[in-house]
Amino acid sequence: MDNARETVRNNEILGIIQPHASTKASITFAAISVANPIAGYAIKGAQTVYGLSIRREINFPSGTDLQIQIVRPSVLKEKESWTGWKTMPVDPALEKVVQTAPMRTAATNSKPSDPTNLMFIGSDKQLVAAFGEAGWFDAENVNVKSAFKAAQATVRNTGYANAPMSTLLLEGRKPDMVFQKSLNTFAKRHHVRVWKLEKTYDGQDVWIGAATHDIATVSSRGATKWSHRIDPHVDREREWVGTDLLFVGTGTAYAAVDRPSAPKKLSNATGDDIVTDGKVWVIQLSGTKSPLGPVSPVLRVRSCRVNVPWNACLGIHGGQQWVTPICANS
Repeated sequence: MDNARETVRNNEILGIIQPHASTKASITFAAISVANPIAGYAIKGAQTVYGLSIRREINFPSGTDLQIQIVRPSVLKEKESWTGWKTMPVDPALEKVVQTAPMRTAATNSKPSDPTNLMFIGSDKQLVAAFGEAGWFDAENVNVKSAFKAAQATVRNTGYANAPMSTLLLEGRKPDMVFQKSLNTFAKRHHVRVWKLEKTYDGQDVWIGAATHDIATVSSRGATKWSHRIDPHVDREREWVGTDLLFVGTGTAYAAVDRPSAPKKLSNATGDDIVTDGKVWVIQLSGTKSPLGPVSPVLRVRSCRVNVPWNACLGIHGGQQWVTPICANS
């Protein structure tokens, strides 16, 4: 379950134990335990029995992203063959735009950080609509209130859909837009920072993005500062973001453009290793709504990646299961 607290063990989804437990009640019981150890043991025993007796909660809202691994032969309804996402022709003008775009972000202390790996062609309204229709959220500004909410989400192990992002600069500029997608934990999220470039392509605005996947929260020595650890294979996040927009229909075509001079092994400002092929995915944005129409309330999976020898996307809609092959480049 992407960006979720639920886990998988022996091919079975394990839900969240006591999902409705009250924080205030927990604090009250802890106080009673300190004041009266005998009563505390009794309460602890009652809580243990209660925890074993209730069912674990598994709650995946519409649009939840899943990674599916098929471990034994399965019979699924197969859809008609599909040639893959529409590709953009890489003409000299587009190649020049990609090659001359900044390759690396930096922290506020000028330390080099995440590489750029996405490019969007379209207006600001198209960009906002593209991520909005795909279920992404804007990030709140870093301030005392958002820091407190982030600390609460970290301690309670809960979600924070609009969690703030650390500031990264591109040629000294803060991002023009930031988008993120998470579920029920602050520790994991997809996120991308986006900057508008001065250049244009085919008369359209050009935006450059740096996408990484937060996979855990870590604290500094003394636990005085929290930060996220990222998946070192940032190409997976690049393709995940692009595929999400293409699947929804707010991205109409893409091109994977190589940058021979881009670094292949690097680290971000917090010291996480990064491995990449240096390519940029260019996404042409749509000026209209998704051709699929409004997302049905019974559509449980919007997009997914499958960790199997052949690529496919598993969808669940109205009780029917289907598998769609995905092109090898995706």
